[in-house]
Amino acid sequence: MKPHLVSLFTAIVSIALCSRPAHAQSTLVLNEREIELRVRAASPSVRAQRAALAQSMAERDRAARALVPELSVTGRYTRLSSVPEAFRRLEIAIPGMPSMGDGLVFPQLLDQFTARATLTLALSELFTRALPALAAAGARTEALALEARAQQTRSVLEAQSAYLSWLRARAALDIAHSTRASFEQQRDDTARRVSAGQIAAAQQLPLDVTLSSLRRQELSIEATVRIAEAQLRALLALRDERIVPGDETDEPSPSPRNEPVQRPELAALDANARALESQTRATAGALAPALHVIGGVDLAAPNPRAFAQTTLTPLATWDVSVQLSWSLGQTLDAEAQLRVLSAQRDGLNAQREALSRAIEAEVTTARAELEAAVQRLAESQTGLRAAEALAAQRRGAYAAGVATATELTLAEAELLRQRIERADARLEARAAHLRVRYALGSLTR
Repeated sequence: MKPHLVSLFTAIVSIALCSRPAHAQSTLVLNEREIELRVRAASPSVRAQRAALAQSMAERDRAARALVPELSVTGRYTRLSSVPEAFRRLEIAIPGMPSMGDGLVFPQLLDQFTARATLTLALSELFTRALPALAAAGARTEALALEARAQQTRSVLEAQSAYLSWLRARAALDIAHSTRASFEQQRDDTARRVSAGQIAAAQQLPLDVTLSSLRRQELSIEATVRIAEAQLRALLALRDERIVPGDETDEPSPSPRNEPVQRPELAALDANARALESQTRATAGALAPALHVIGGVDLAAPNPRAFAQTTLTPLATWDVSVQLSWSLGQTLDAEAQLRVLSAQRDGLNAQREALSRAIEAEVTTARAELEAAVQRLAESQTGLRAAEALAAQRRGAYAAGVATATELTLAEAELLRQRIERADARLEARAAHLRVRYALGSLTR
């Protein structure tokens, strides 16, 4: 290829590569449902609980396999030593008959093959220990499943609370932006009037001070937004995707009317209590003697019961035995373990009572906070309307020259405060409603 064609081809490729659109940053729309799904998939604490649950399920399967009788199979090869012929000769002498010479010599086989299968059934332990241990393992698995659900609910509450804090900061920033932009226009109008000699320069100074304060407040709120977004991204394991809030839910009712359901924390304690009861029965079973039924089958070639064999012919024999055993050390250990389980059961009962009282207080507190938040929301609407009317009146009066700049700045500052209060009250009502749902145990139902 000629040099000028190579240069032309390189230029075309470079232009094509440069003209390719850059990879657009993905946008994630967040809402309460999306947050719940991402917490289930990304929360480290939820994954840890799931791993513990998987381990418990494996332990339950292990306990179930303890019900299976024990089967053992062994095989053995033996090379026998040769027995002298003198010990294998049988001389038969019958009175009145001539001698049979050297007698009868039995053959011998020096290779011996033996196989044995033994089946052991722990008859007494099946009912006194294995079945209760299986019930205990199942109850522990149920408890861990409920604890995983409780951890997931707590993680969802934490993430949704962070989401509402982010929304609150964003709302405050939007209000601060619009207020500062509106005030800048008023300040520019005042500056033009001062330059034209229509008003005194002193009228501009309060506006400059207020505008500087609004800019500082806006910078502070921007930092709050960045912090809230960083916390939310950490909880949801987000990367560099752009996040935007989804549609807001309707404003909450004064108080949910649904009755409390059993919280998974309480249900987990009840499952642990059942596990302790089953474990106590399994431990108590160790106090009694153990009864085992053992069956065995032997296959040997040559069989010790056979004689005069010239070929390796396997013969089978079988046996059944009953074994009753008792261990003093095992009994003493079981007695001490029973005391440990009794103390654990007492502690579990006390823990459940304390948790029940804490949940009752949490429900009462959450309902009271929701009632107060809804009332605050209604009052904030009244205050916002009054502040808007006052600001509109001050703007008109200031434009007509019958109000001072100080009066205008005070009205604008109050309007900003009422707008932020309104946005904060709305999000606080949503957060209070979220806490009520969590306290009632219906957050992720």
